[in-house]
Amino acid sequence: MRQIDLHAEIARLRQLGSDFEDLHGEIRSLTLTPGSDARQQLTSKILATHARVQQAMERLAALDGSQYTAISGSLPALEALSSIVSAASFAASDLACAVDANPLEGAPFPGPPVDAAAVRRVRHAEAVPAMAEHLADAAHQLDLASTGCYYLASGITGDLQQHADQHQATATQKITTPPTRAAAVTPPATKQSSGRTR
Repeated sequence: MRQIDLHAEIARLRQLGSDFEDLHGEIRSLTLTPGSDARQQLTSKILATHARVQQAMERLAALDGSQYTAISGSLPALEALSSIVSAASFAASDLACAVDANPLEGAPFPGPPVDAAAVRRVRHAEAVPAMAEHLADAAHQLDLASTGCYYLASGITGDLQQHADQHQATATQKITTPPTRAAAVTPPATKQSSGRTR
């Protein structure tokens, strides 16, 4: 069982929650224009989200197998942290889906002549709501991840406090409890009669 600084882990979880919250706000504020500009914006957000996924996995790796696992309430906390990894990963996937929905410019296969401008307008009109839906889904997952980090940090703090209180109560009980007396005390030996038998 590894010994880690649990208070430092709590601080890292709070910071990760703040990072997820910032990224959530950035995704919510994105206004995408289909094409290369949208691709560039989405690329930076996907990379940032994957970085947060890595950080969440690092926190999970630190807590799993540490002394925290011996504390009551650690199992739900580890499961919650796993769900944070999942939510952040789904957010990255949603952003990747927005990339897939984003129409890029290029030359089509040879074929009959078409009205390129009209085709472009149709593709863009279809892409805008699709990308917006994927962005909304990604923002929702990031919000879940942020909330989960804050909740988890508070939960671990409470677990540690409860564990400390129980330890203190046990120690106090050991100090104040008097030693157990023997169940039976042997009475002092009586003097035998010195009289002679007649």
